[in-house]
Amino acid sequence: MAENFEAELKDPEYATEDHQVRDPNARPEAFKSTFQEVLCVIVVCFAVATSSIPEGSFQTSLTDLANSFEVNGGQLVWSVSSIVLSSGSFLLIGGKLTDCFGRRRVMLFCFSGFTLASLVAGFMKNFIGLVILRAVEGLFFAPLIPAGAGLIGSLYKESRRRNVAFAVFSSGGAIGYIAGLLIGGVSVTAFSWRAVQFFTAIFFGAVTIVAYFVIPKDKPLDKITVKQTLLKLDYLGSFLILSAFALISFSLTQVDAAKRRWHTPYIYSLLIVGIFLLGVFILVELYVARDPIMPMQLWKNNNFVLSMVVASLTWVTFIGCLGYYPMLYFQDIKNWGALHTALAAMPMGVSGIFTNLFVAVSFHVISGKMMLIGGNLCILGASIIWATIDYHRNYWLGPFWGYILSAVACDITYNVCTMVTMSAVEVKDQGAAAGVFNTILQLVTVVGLSLGSVLISARDPYYGKSEQNLYPEPLFYGIRNVFYLAIGFSAAALIISFFVNVGTSGSRKALNEAEPCQER
Repeated sequence: MAENFEAELKDPEYATEDHQVRDPNARPEAFKSTFQEVLCVIVVCFAVATSSIPEGSFQTSLTDLANSFEVNGGQLVWSVSSIVLSSGSFLLIGGKLTDCFGRRRVMLFCFSGFTLASLVAGFMKNFIGLVILRAVEGLFFAPLIPAGAGLIGSLYKESRRRNVAFAVFSSGGAIGYIAGLLIGGVSVTAFSWRAVQFFTAIFFGAVTIVAYFVIPKDKPLDKITVKQTLLKLDYLGSFLILSAFALISFSLTQVDAAKRRWHTPYIYSLLIVGIFLLGVFILVELYVARDPIMPMQLWKNNNFVLSMVVASLTWVTFIGCLGYYPMLYFQDIKNWGALHTALAAMPMGVSGIFTNLFVAVSFHVISGKMMLIGGNLCILGASIIWATIDYHRNYWLGPFWGYILSAVACDITYNVCTMVTMSAVEVKDQGAAAGVFNTILQLVTVVGLSLGSVLISARDPYYGKSEQNLYPEPLFYGIRNVFYLAIGFSAAALIISFFVNVGTSGSRKALNEAEPCQER
């Protein structure tokens, strides 16, 4: 058995957490060639894109979707939030499973499942069926993000090469968003929203095939190991976090679809139960679970806690306020078509790509603290631009700069805070840590969408009703209320950024960093 273990360590095909190269700036030994390494990092980048492609494509197809199924307002939000709800509920569990069963196995399984779910969703004949299939898509892409982050974290030591790998990984959001906007705009203009699902299925089917050949193999699993892993899983914690996230997200999302809104008994009842279960989950992870799905040492790291707060505020601003609601502004108030709307939002994706490149080449020189401060200055500026917009403002003087600045903030924050998260735990727990980080971001996204919907409803009595598009003026002022909320969130993120203590990454010379590998 010892001989087999030594053979695995020597075999460059296996991406083992224990075997890392001495020179941190050299190619990891798990890759046979630089070509394989590049393709692998690109594939891992598309793990993030499984989230942003559906987001971008559905935001540009909202009007077509609403007309196809005759839904509006609070009900329509479910086409976006269902995938957020399911993925957020499963992120922590998925992160733990990737650490237990191997990142390559989980990624191949989830890429395949996401492809199949996307294909089937294109054939749905009713809105409820579509929402359910979108939720299934979320279940499959949830483990992909922690698996991808954990894979890069286990292969690379702190170095410039690692900075580049994580920057490419993080750019999946921007690349996927651009692709989603184009897919949604072209598909809806030429065909319908169904073409969005079919194209997504074809694309990720191809990604799955490439992933099979380029992602380094996991260590072999035997029946005893699988059995022990399954017995050790934190089933109680998994059930609690899944239930808590689902109930909180459902109540916040469903409130606008209910006739009496917050006066509806089941809305506030489910929210209370969800918050209670979240508290029970934390107690279980602290005192009961033998192998918690949430690495509790994360919360002993002050930098992680502060970074998580900053990331949450930035994310709720970017996705919850400045992502979904500008699309309503363009489509329901300006009456722009799907392709026109997609092109209008395109600068956000392009800005995100260049921001990730900037982080990759400068993180060894510029501290993470300065990057967070600069990023949150950008999203505060973006929020002010959107909040002061009027119906007749020229696109190039308002929304264009709002999109660019918000993307800069989002991608800087995601890069820096992901680095902090990966550095706060041991290699074996990096998938679970990434799951914690992304679970919180998904939850605050739902909170942002829900708060935005509440603010619009307070100003627009027709929001969520069939008459909504007949009265664009109250809808416009309701959306502006959401942008005012974004100013508050982004200002808070900026203030807290000054207290985060994150330095540079990969700033030491490779020769000075080279040291004997140690088991962690």
